[in-house]
Amino acid sequence: LSDELQPRYRAHFQKRVRRAAEALDKVAGIDCTIPEAGFFLFPRVEGDETQIARRWLDELDIAVLPGTAFGEAGAGHLRISLSCSDADIDRALDRIAHAEALA
Repeated sequence: LSDELQPRYRAHFQKRVRRAAEALDKVAGIDCTIPEAGFFLFPRVEGDETQIARRWLDELDIAVLPGTAFGEAGAGHLRISLSCSDADIDRALDRIAHAEALA
């Protein structure tokens, strides 16, 4: 059974990660590359990542972690999980694009 499910899930998450990374990369102040594996993104952001994470939570209802939660090498990055539904991801990406265009 896992031989059948793993490729399907892998393809599903690769598509989701690619779509989200490409959308974030189009937002001014965000530089997002597509990771080789996983369902997390670690985009570079202009500004203080802790303040951005707090603002996204307070104003956009989007929970992300500041990169510094994973060590000093994470400074200037956010960690974004893509384990929620596609609809939730689409809503979050729309909110981010709209909010950052106004910032």
